[in-house]
Amino acid sequence: MAMINHNKTHGYQIIWEDATKGKGRAGRRSVGCKVHPKKHEQAFQAADLNQNQRAVFFNGATNKTQRELLRKCYQYLELAKAKEALAAGGYGRSSRYGTSFFELLDNYLESRKDLATVRANSGNGEKGKSQLTINADVTAIEKMKKWAKEKSLSQITTGELTKTTLESFRNWLLSSKSKRDKKKSISISTANKNLTHIRIAINALFDNQGAQPYFRVGRAMLLKGLASETQKKKLPKRFSPDELAKFCKCLEAHDLKKTIEVKGREGCKDYEIPLPRARTPLMPWFVLLAMTGVRSHEAASLKWENVDFKLNSLMVRSRKTGERLVPLTDHTTPVSEAMVNILTEWRSAAPKAVYVMPANGADKTPKFPRRQWKAVREECGISITPQTLRSNWTAYMISSGKSIAATALFAGHQIDTCQKHYLSFAWDRLEGETMEEVMGLQELFSRYQARLSD
Repeated sequence: MAMINHNKTHGYQIIWEDATKGKGRAGRRSVGCKVHPKKHEQAFQAADLNQNQRAVFFNGATNKTQRELLRKCYQYLELAKAKEALAAGGYGRSSRYGTSFFELLDNYLESRKDLATVRANSGNGEKGKSQLTINADVTAIEKMKKWAKEKSLSQITTGELTKTTLESFRNWLLSSKSKRDKKKSISISTANKNLTHIRIAINALFDNQGAQPYFRVGRAMLLKGLASETQKKKLPKRFSPDELAKFCKCLEAHDLKKTIEVKGREGCKDYEIPLPRARTPLMPWFVLLAMTGVRSHEAASLKWENVDFKLNSLMVRSRKTGERLVPLTDHTTPVSEAMVNILTEWRSAAPKAVYVMPANGADKTPKFPRRQWKAVREECGISITPQTLRSNWTAYMISSGKSIAATALFAGHQIDTCQKHYLSFAWDRLEGETMEEVMGLQELFSRYQARLSD
């Protein structure tokens, strides 16, 4: 209990106990009665004194009545600290329940951006985090701020955060509209990706809070409110040789097209004009993705220094699985002989290029042409994407006699992941030894190679 003490050295003092600092001697605190009123601010707040009542202590507690009033204020402060210590787990523990949740998330983002700088400065790219990961963190937290603004929760504190609150955000996120198509809801995979980044952020806040907790609710309970949505299992995509050949012909026509059709007004004929700018060729992307099973970002970052023409292999660097070797020949049996020949033609045509895929500049990083690819996909009527080409490559590899272990190794997956998400069988594959033969693309690739040689 707070008490008044007097000695010759310090004069009148208030002795009180701060339970968040410890019990007995460890939590004992003293404050002079004649110090500036700002020193007593916590006690005034605990006693809920108004401005007029605080004005009494303008010159400090100089008489017996003022000292007694000040002692009672510190009694209220002792009770408040005792409750705080009890909620935090006992003597010597305090909390920071009044901390702004979104202020902590902003601080977390700043620390994550520092990790991006570490990655940029590290030569091998193994340390820190990639800029794409940081951008995903920012996107997820911005969506949470948008939800909080709509629900008038922008000022929510860590102590007020509950499982129900986070479930409200989860439900809002799953029902939100897609950024590309406002008529459609966000995909489950995109929503789960955002939920994952928020879970990582909350885990980081728990790890860094130390002995003074931010949250009243436990970690496991809060994370339950951000559980990923279950997706219906879909069969891995694979395409017949006829579908692949049809799509490849559409890509070929796209690359050779030099004019664009313009629809005339009512009563006028349609006409054609030259393309306003050069198009990014799509055939190189299709050839590399279909014949090697790499991801689109792996194809974009593939450099000529990672192509080994002696061993006929590619050293693929992925931000997901690190480095892996993708052979184009397997001992004496070629996996894709056409790929080796086409790579040779590409290198001859651009001897100074840094990247394998075409880009606007010899040293600029290529970007996958999503819009042009989507236009060809809609025109052709076959929904082929880089990801489905990856699943298709896995199916044809296994159907051609390659083991699941070898296929998973080349794809950069664990064997169980490959079996769960990518395993299917191409029953209608053609006879042949190479990938282009079993996919029915040998003639088209030969024509494409001949065009490169001209």
